[in-house]
Amino acid sequence: MGGQSYDNPQWVHVIYSFFPTAAPDQYEEIRYARSTDGGRDFPDRVTLSDPNDVDEAWTPSIATYGFSGQGYSVIANYFDEDSIGREGHRYSILQRQSRDRGLTWGQRNRLTGLTVRDCVWPSLATTRRPPPEPTTVFYEHHIYCEEDADDYMQVTYERIERDMFDDSPDPEFIERVLTQGPVDRSNPCIAASPGEWRYIYAVWSDDSTNVNNEEVWLRRSTDGGQTWVLKRNISETPNYESQAPCVAACSTTVLVAWQEENPADRRFRIMFRRSYDSGESWSDPVCLTADLPSGVLHNRPPECFTPSLAIYYPYAYLVFQAGWDTPAPGYGVMFMMSTDLGGTWEPAYSLGGWTDNEPDLDEGNEGLFPTISVSQGTRPVAEKYLNVVYSGKPPASSTSAYQVYYLRGNDITSTTPPDGGQSAGWVGLPTGVGFRVWPNPAESDVCAELELARPSDVELALYDIQGRQVRELAADKVSAGRHSFRFDLTGHSGERLSAGTYMLVLQTSAGTEVRRLQVVRR
Repeated sequence: MGGQSYDNPQWVHVIYSFFPTAAPDQYEEIRYARSTDGGRDFPDRVTLSDPNDVDEAWTPSIATYGFSGQGYSVIANYFDEDSIGREGHRYSILQRQSRDRGLTWGQRNRLTGLTVRDCVWPSLATTRRPPPEPTTVFYEHHIYCEEDADDYMQVTYERIERDMFDDSPDPEFIERVLTQGPVDRSNPCIAASPGEWRYIYAVWSDDSTNVNNEEVWLRRSTDGGQTWVLKRNISETPNYESQAPCVAACSTTVLVAWQEENPADRRFRIMFRRSYDSGESWSDPVCLTADLPSGVLHNRPPECFTPSLAIYYPYAYLVFQAGWDTPAPGYGVMFMMSTDLGGTWEPAYSLGGWTDNEPDLDEGNEGLFPTISVSQGTRPVAEKYLNVVYSGKPPASSTSAYQVYYLRGNDITSTTPPDGGQSAGWVGLPTGVGFRVWPNPAESDVCAELELARPSDVELALYDIQGRQVRELAADKVSAGRHSFRFDLTGHSGERLSAGTYMLVLQTSAGTEVRRLQVVRR
């Protein structure tokens, strides 16, 4: 899941789960990646979960808060399998916080797990208490599923109150259980309105109306999480499945989307509802994917899953994964846009890797679990960006391994995709290959560290600023995982490299990565 700091669209913060090796029995870790140039490069990568822990970590969420001139913080949540000091392997919600925009991270703090109950699926949002309050106070709004005494999952809300400049390990917090009864809940999501900071919205799915048929529910708070209005049925589908809800809010507008089983063919579609009065009243449910073309193989509509919403007034944005019954079945990422906060929607189009409205898996990237957000800054609208993160496979991939991909939408107001269905305003930037060089600047030895999601042919070479190769560092088949190449600052024949700028060029099956290396001499 991605998030952005609020002063500068150039800062992009991405969090994702990652298998550290290609071994199928390896446990997942939580990784953080940061870009300071609008998503063109993600050189800073950190493992936030314990790399020495053999327990699993999943479903991370991320948020940012801060002020220009006063600093920015990044908060990351995830749930972790933990057996230390507890009865068996249970799950806890853990949090780490960075107070320098993701450069360094504080210790891992357990937000839950003081009992033997499981806590899973965290979702996170932040708000700021506005002036004239005497201190700069931020609220962290957390929602997650927590096992109760009867082994059912309940939706729990937690608010943490922090002074931005207070490093106290014990901030003020409140906790509210939003659901009751012997029913399992799943897929909670939370949103806080930037313009109406007291309004908090929580959605989830459960089968409390009809067993084995989940519906989408919403509760809202009008006082910053202190009290909550009774739940409302958003999907109103007691006889077929509604799952994976997402929610977005801006001022008094609230948008909810979810995946729903179509009673006509039992295939999932994307449904949507909106409220313009802070959740008091709602529009009728509408299917946003009804106009997508049927597949050529079985003449059936696509299956659509995992929607994600974002708002930048007066625009609303939606991404989801869709799959057709083509000769090579697979999924791709689709994009939709509204110019009137969800009142009407432009036709959906692909963000790449598709031809003739169907996925071409030999040419493009299979896309799963997309999320979308808008860079919130003080610059003109034309300089703001849409940010999409999804899990995908490289073109013509022969393995089952996935990479994390980032896409940037350069024009947040454009409603018309260019010819061919692929928007030239989107920049595809695969982040599946980690590549960093240190120290930089350097005056003696240098280490080039790369991280591969799968085995690959690797070529690594050093070039001068005129594009001439001065040294070949690697040319071999390399296994998946992390690798280091150490070298001194000499050329092909052992001659000492002069001070100046050089380029380290890495070529793998995922593409080409370039890093600038500054050589200094004293």
